[in-house]
Amino acid sequence: MFKYHCLNPIAAVGLDLFSEDYQKSAELNGAEAVLVRSASMHDLTLPDSVAAVARAGAGVNTSPVEEYAKRGGVGGRPPGANA
Repeated sequence: MFKYHCLNPIAAVGLDLFSEDYQKSAELNGAEAVLVRSASMHDLTLPDSVAAVARAGAGVNTSPVEEYAKRGGVGGRPPGANA
């Protein structure tokens, strides 16, 4: 079971595509992935449990991608996420 946390409201039409292996978490602590639409993450301290950050939108300007890479995490924008 993988836990993800949404920093912004993400449309159910997208979240409903996740299999039963993924569980939405109301708390950031304990989440293994973060989904973000437009919230700035530059001043946000992520718990060690977070291994991936995905942006539902264009660009990665809201996330400190280089910082996440240094700690071994992955950050990015999935192709077509803003469509």
